[in-house]
Amino acid sequence: MRYDEPKILSSQLNRICLKGADVGQLAVLVKVSRELLQDSINIETILPNVLAAAMAAELDRVALIGTGTAPQPRGIVNFSAVQSIAHGAELTAYTPLIKARTLIKTVNHPGVSAYIMHPRDEGALASLTATDGQPLALPPAIASVPMLTTSALPVDLGTGTDESMIIAGDFAKLMIGLRHGIQIELLKERYADSGQYAFIAHMRADVQAEHENAFVKISGIAPTA
Repeated sequence: MRYDEPKILSSQLNRICLKGADVGQLAVLVKVSRELLQDSINIETILPNVLAAAMAAELDRVALIGTGTAPQPRGIVNFSAVQSIAHGAELTAYTPLIKARTLIKTVNHPGVSAYIMHPRDEGALASLTATDGQPLALPPAIASVPMLTTSALPVDLGTGTDESMIIAGDFAKLMIGLRHGIQIELLKERYADSGQYAFIAHMRADVQAEHENAFVKISGIAPTA
């Protein structure tokens, strides 16, 4: 008898209220055949690591763009007090990054600790050139600020369904609360009659900000032609 290897059967994010935090539970179950576990040297180590990495990545994603509509926590771009810049064009200079820094400092936060963007936009910024054809130097005010990338940020926004966003902020003001971290359990009996084991991974967490206006959403970034 053959089994599909491995298959995610269910994923849910339920929310409860706990000491002022709207804590969510993320859980996923993966079934694996007994033969695969027996024939693989280290799958019992590799699969839990893969599950843990995937759940951590999902927590990062909702921390940035979670809708706030149950069952998702509310991410930075949907904070009620997040500041915003409607760019509405390609990235041709570092101006929107400087503007975001100014907005954050205007409300008396130290400044930007990082910019987070899609790799497409990081590539566009890295490709900027000066009038002499040389790479365009970063302004000193942001030269030391990390520019981090993640493909979790969408690039299909706007009327043309090809726009993206950049998130700037003082990320020391972002709080990810863990009621408990990622836990992975092996179920040996539940699917024994079908010759399968199951791994269950689950965690409970929420996303909040100490000050929501310590973040800026730069929206409407068009792809470079």
